Amino acid sequence: MHKLLGTKNARSLLIRKNIIFSILIKGGSVLITLLLLPLTINYINPQQYGIWLTISGIVYWINIFDVGLGNGLKNEIGYALAVKDESKIKAYVSTAYALLFIIASALFIILSFICSFFNWNKILNISDNIDYSIYKITVLVLAFFCLQFFLQLINAVLSATQQVFKSSIILLWGQIIAITAIYILTLTVPPKLIILVFVLSGAPTLALTIASVYLYYTELKRFAPSVRLINFKYSKNLLNIGSSFFLIQLGAMALIHANNFIIARILGPQAVTIYNIPFRFFSILSMSFAIIMMPYWSAFTDAFASNDLNWIKESIKKIRLVWLFLSLTGILIYFFSNRIYKIWINDSIKVPASLSFSMLVYMIVYMWHTLHVYFLNGIGKIRLQLFVVLVGVLANIPLVIYLGKQFGLPGIVCGNSLTFGVMGLIYTVQYEKIISGKASGVWCK
Repeated sequence: MHKLLGTKNARSLLIRKNIIFSILIKGGSVLITLLLLPLTINYINPQQYGIWLTISGIVYWINIFDVGLGNGLKNEIGYALAVKDESKIKAYVSTAYALLFIIASALFIILSFICSFFNWNKILNISDNIDYSIYKITVLVLAFFCLQFFLQLINAVLSATQQVFKSSIILLWGQIIAITAIYILTLTVPPKLIILVFVLSGAPTLALTIASVYLYYTELKRFAPSVRLINFKYSKNLLNIGSSFFLIQLGAMALIHANNFIIARILGPQAVTIYNIPFRFFSILSMSFAIIMMPYWSAFTDAFASNDLNWIKESIKKIRLVWLFLSLTGILIYFFSNRIYKIWINDSIKVPASLSFSMLVYMIVYMWHTLHVYFLNGIGKIRLQLFVVLVGVLANIPLVIYLGKQFGLPGIVCGNSLTFGVMGLIYTVQYEKIISGKASGVWCK
C-alpha cells in the first residue's frame, strides 16, 4: 500500500514515512486492543464492562471543551511552517497549554460537583440493589480524562510537524501499560470495577505525561511551552478557527459517542458490550484508514498554502483507492467474523450477523466521510461542515432512538450510516467544487 502512496515529492515522502511507521506501530496497538477486550470482560463481567464503556463515553465528551484549541493550534503551526515563519509558534503553543489548563481545571471542579446530584443507577439502567460506587468511578474517570485533555496537546504539535506516527507510539505505550496491569490484576486482585477503571484511565495519562516531558526536552525543544511566553493576545487567533472546530467536535461526539448512552437507556448495559464487539472488530478498517489520513491534514494545509492543487488532486485519487481496498477487505472479513468472534471472546457473548453487517456498512460510509473531512479541515474550510454536522446531530439522535426501538442494535447502526452517508456526499461535492475552482458562497467556506 505504501507504494501506492509513494512519490519523489518531499511532502509525499514525509507522509509515506508517517504511514509506514504508523502501520507498524498501530499493528501492535490493534492487537493489544483485541486482547484487552476479553481480558477485561473476564476480569469483571459484561454488565460492569458495559458500565465502564458508558461512563467513559459520557466523560469523553469533555474533550470537546478544548474549544477546538488542538485543531486550531495544528493549523496555525502548519501554516507558519509552510510560509517559513516560526517566530510565534512557541508563544502559540504556550498559550494553548495555558488555556487548556484553565479549562480542564474548571471542568473537573464544576462537573464533579454536578455529578454528585445524579442517580447514576437510574441513569445507567442498573438495579438499585447493586452498588458499584458509580459516582466515585465517574469522578475518577473525569479526573484522568481532564489530565489527558490537557496533555494530549502534544499530539497536535506532532501532527503539525508531520510526526503523526509518534502519537501512535504514545498510544501504544499507554495500551501496553494497561494490558500489563490488567493481566497482573487478574492474577492477584479480586474483580472490582473501580480498580479496572483506575488502570484503563490512568495508563494513557501516564504515557502522555512521560512522552510530553521527553519530547519537549529533546526533538520538540524549539516548540516547548514556557510560562514566560504565555500571551493571551494569541488566544483570538487560536479560538477563531478553534471555535468552529469546537462545535464540529461537539457534533462529532454526539454522532459517534452517544450510541453507548442511547443503547444503555434503550436496551440495557449488557447491550453496550454486545454492540462494542463488532464495533471494535470493524474499527480495524477505520483505524487503518485514519493511519493513512492523519499525516494528510497538515500536508493539505501546506499544499493549499503553497497553491499546489495538483498534489492535492493526485493525493485524493490515491486515498480513494485505499478506501476501495479497505472496503473490499471489510467485505471479506465479514464472512469470517463469527469464527473470529468465537476465537476472540469464546462463546460468552453472541453477536447477531445483522449487527456485524450493519457495522461493516457503517465503517465503509464513515471512511468515505472522513476522507473529505480531513481535506476540508486541513485547508480551514469548515463553515459548511459546521452547519452540516449540527443538522446531522439533530436528525441523527431521534433517528437512532427510533430505529433502535424498532430494530435493536442493527437499527442504531443503520441510523448512523444514513447520517454519515448524507454528510459524506455533501463534503464530496464541496471538495470537487473547491479543487476545480468553482466553489462560491457557502461551498468555499
